[in-house]
Amino acid sequence: MRRLSLAIIFSLLCGGECVELPPREFGALEVKMYDVAGAPINGVPELDFFRADALRHQTPLAVTANRLPFGEYYVRVRTPWFHSSWQYVAIARARETLRVHLTLGAECSRNRLYGIGGFVRADGDLSGLWVKAVPLRGNGGSEAQVGVVPKSETRV
Repeated sequence: MRRLSLAIIFSLLCGGECVELPPREFGALEVKMYDVAGAPINGVPELDFFRADALRHQTPLAVTANRLPFGEYYVRVRTPWFHSSWQYVAIARARETLRVHLTLGAECSRNRLYGIGGFVRADGDLSGLWVKAVPLRGNGGSEAQVGVVPKSETRV
């Protein structure tokens, strides 16, 4: 009798109607990393997922790339020696692929960038030797005239 009265009270409170929810669907994200020249970057990326409707600088979600609930995310992709990249991704299928182009990171020490350097060795009499550094993408670069003493090494 007591169970019956509890069931009646419960059905009155809940409207006597049950709503069946669809099962939550999950997808997987495969991340392919490439450098600026288009060559694949080997290694396992570090991935942080953030809700797309929230600010990117919140705490990352506790999800993995192999089991993501369907939805929209910002993904931060990181790997050693490269700048991290932010990408928007919508997970709507069981398997999604994200292609990310990463740029080389700069090594820094106390807010100073390391320079590009090396040695030039002359085998004969050279004059007017120039060294030029050109970025793979974008504008800029740098050049310098190198004074080479015959049959010696010169630091650039």
